[in-house]
Amino acid sequence: LFTLSTIHSSCVSDIPYRYKLLLNSNLSLYEQFLNNIRGMSHQTMAKRACPVCNKIIQADGYAKDDSLRTMLKRWGVTEFYSTSEKTHSCKVCKGMGFIINDPVIITETCILNKAQRETMTSIALGISKERPNDTVKTFLEDVMGNDKTTKADSATHALSDKDINIQEFERILEIGLE
Repeated sequence: LFTLSTIHSSCVSDIPYRYKLLLNSNLSLYEQFLNNIRGMSHQTMAKRACPVCNKIIQADGYAKDDSLRTMLKRWGVTEFYSTSEKTHSCKVCKGMGFIINDPVIITETCILNKAQRETMTSIALGISKERPNDTVKTFLEDVMGNDKTTKADSATHALSDKDINIQEFERILEIGLE
């Protein structure tokens, strides 16, 4: 695996836009960049839930949001950790509710074939005939939606395995931040 460069972004589908800003909208360089992308990866460090200070709750009993409950059920998550009363005397997390020196890495990856790179480039340059109303972000989200490579999928596994709690899951996926 070869990494040409790294850039900070909130998700894989934002990476091309971040490079456009970095290249000061120089379309020639931007087009070269897009034509040469083979794949992009994004990672987020999540706070590992303290097994002492978090309690297991059932997904069916989680009353915060009906759409979130439906999403968790669709993904097969039946129970998970939720923050309970933090114990300041907890020797595991020192009362923080999470283990600070042991983050959980949440990842998403998007591998592009030649046809997808060409479509993405034509969308970015505003010359796409097959997807004239798309943005690069929506195109990449469609590409990634067909595989189990998304941040949502990775975070769901971490929630199901009780590596993170529901509050950290919501933070990572920006649920309820509208």
